[in-house]
Amino acid sequence: MDIDFSKYDATTTDATPIGLSQLPLDEGHEITIDEVIEVGEASLLARVTTDLEGEIIWLFSADFGPQNGFRSLSKAADGAENIGGKTFTYTRVSSEKSPVGYAHRWTIA
Repeated sequence: MDIDFSKYDATTTDATPIGLSQLPLDEGHEITIDEVIEVGEASLLARVTTDLEGEIIWLFSADFGPQNGFRSLSKAADGAENIGGKTFTYTRVSSEKSPVGYAHRWTIA
């Protein structure tokens, strides 16, 4: 799902979202979470450093819940409050349980 960033405040609209769901399966990418930003009503974005195209990842939406493997990311960091300032390896993996056929896997790099 592509998120329409235009409905959120101006501090996030200048950033390009990373399309994690478009990455090839089983290809690991290092991503550093530089800053977690709360926007709107109970929604979270992360400004990141990575070699991927984009600067921001959608983590949680008040409308749609966890996004881009937020639960896996939180588990890897030993709690959602610990994700900022850490570097992770992100991999999109095949999943028979998922209705879209893949899952997001985050591990500490």
